[in-house]
Amino acid sequence: MAIVRKVDLKGDIIKGETITFNYPVGTDIDIISPEGTKTSYTYPFPDIDTNTWLPGIWTAIIESPNVYGVQQFEVTDPTAKASEYNDLIQIIKDIDQITLDRIKGNGVISQTIQNKSLTYESSEVAITSTLNLCKTCQ
Repeated sequence: MAIVRKVDLKGDIIKGETITFNYPVGTDIDIISPEGTKTSYTYPFPDIDTNTWLPGIWTAIIESPNVYGVQQFEVTDPTAKASEYNDLIQIIKDIDQITLDRIKGNGVISQTIQNKSLTYESSEVAITSTLNLCKTCQ
């Protein structure tokens, strides 16, 4: 039997968990997915399997004797988060490797990655440029 977590739709929901709403008798809840699909629930609430829910920001319209409001909550996919994190780590490693490869080439080197320019100037070129600039200033 699955563990059912009672939620008030104020925090994150992890895709794949089983939830039920923690609202009193007489409550109606409309859940709107990131795609705009609306699903309505009325008290007593069933156990809801979130395996088919899309990750993203969802909207809940809650109407009860005690509460009326609109809330937004996020459905997160833990496997997608780990994959995204690993992709970012790999991008950083690639940038580091490109930078090191360019530095070993000496001189002035520029590399553009995703509209960001990385420029390296060897100390020899920097000193020569500074000396030439100082000569023209005299």
